[in-house]
Amino acid sequence: MTTFAKRSLVAALVVVSTAAGFTQAMAQFGVATMSARVFKDGQLDGGEGVVATRREGPGLYFVIFGRSIYDCTFSATQGSRFGAPDEPGSISVYNGGEVDSILVRTYNLSGQLSDRPFNVLVYCGR
Repeated sequence: MTTFAKRSLVAALVVVSTAAGFTQAMAQFGVATMSARVFKDGQLDGGEGVVATRREGPGLYFVIFGRSIYDCTFSATQGSRFGAPDEPGSISVYNGGEVDSILVRTYNLSGQLSDRPFNVLVYCGR
C-alpha cells in the first residue's frame, strides 16, 4: 500500500469514527466551518463563528460572522432544534453586502417573505 493510500485510509477512518475526528480532518485540509441557528424573531440560538444576527423585516435576516466570508460557500435550511418544524416554505441565502455577513430570506408556501427559524452553514478555505 502506498503512503498516499495509507494516509487516505487513516483520514477516512478518522472522519467516520467521531465528530471530533471529522473536525480535525476538516482543519487538516484547510476548511473552516461556521454555523448559525436562528430563531424566527432573529435572535441567535447558537452556532460557531457567528457574532450577531438581526431581523430586518418579515422573513429578512442578516447573519454576521467573526471573519470575512467573501470567498465562502453558504447553505441554509428552515427549521429549529425545538419540537415540530414551522409551516413548510422555502429559504434563500446571499452575500450580505459586507465581507462578514450573509442575508437570509425565508418564505411561506405562497412565496411571501415570512418569519421562520433557520440554520446556516458556511464553508471557507483557511
